[in-house]
Amino acid sequence: SLPEIGPQTARDNRYLKTVSLYLRPLKDIRFAPIFYNGLGARFTRANLFDAAIAAFKRTLELEPFYDEAHFNLGLAFWKKGLKKEALAEFKAAVKINPEHLQAREYLSEIIRKK
Repeated sequence: SLPEIGPQTARDNRYLKTVSLYLRPLKDIRFAPIFYNGLGARFTRANLFDAAIAAFKRTLELEPFYDEAHFNLGLAFWKKGLKKEALAEFKAAVKINPEHLQAREYLSEIIRKK
């Protein structure tokens, strides 16, 4: 369900291990946005940023106003070195939820560094 992760990439054991570890405790996946957001977080922790970005984008296709998914996408962009894209996602998270402290902290850090 993530076509951005091609067959060659998906054969990489890190991807398979990340997905299987994530799926193991899940018994009832009724909420696809929560699933993709959590999977993206797992990919981010495994330093698989392209896969994380694909998962977070899928989350936002399903739930465009999910502030945590915008923040997580921003974080994946940030860790991949895509600062401009990260800034846009952190701003989106704060626009949706002005109380999103982590997104506000990243925005402050970006502004301080400019």
